[in-house]
Amino acid sequence: MGKYAGKKAVVIGGTHGMGLAMVQGLLDEGAEVLLTGRNEKNIETARRELGAKAHVVRSDVADMGDIAKLGDELTPMKRHGTPTGVELAVDGGLTQHIQPVPPQ
Repeated sequence: MGKYAGKKAVVIGGTHGMGLAMVQGLLDEGAEVLLTGRNEKNIETARRELGAKAHVVRSDVADMGDIAKLGDELTPMKRHGTPTGVELAVDGGLTQHIQPVPPQ
C-alpha cells in the first residue's frame, strides 16, 4: 500500500521532464492520476510510457476554454469529500510541489 493509495491527483504539465517524473512517483505510490500537457508529441510519449495507468489530457492552462473542459475530465474522479474528487494537485510545469486539496 503506497503513500497515496486511493488518492486522486491532477498533474498540470505532467507530460515530460519533472512533471512526468512526479506522475510516475504518484502512480508508484498508488494514486489515480490525471495529467495534462499541451504539446502533442509529449502527450503521445506520456501515453505510451504510462499506458492505462494514467489518464492523459491535452490542456493548456493559458486557455480558459481548455480549463473549463478539464472539469469534464475530472468527473470520473469525483468522490465524497472534495468538490472535484481531486485530493492532490501538482503543478509539474512551474513550482513542482504537491498541494493537498482541502475538503469542502
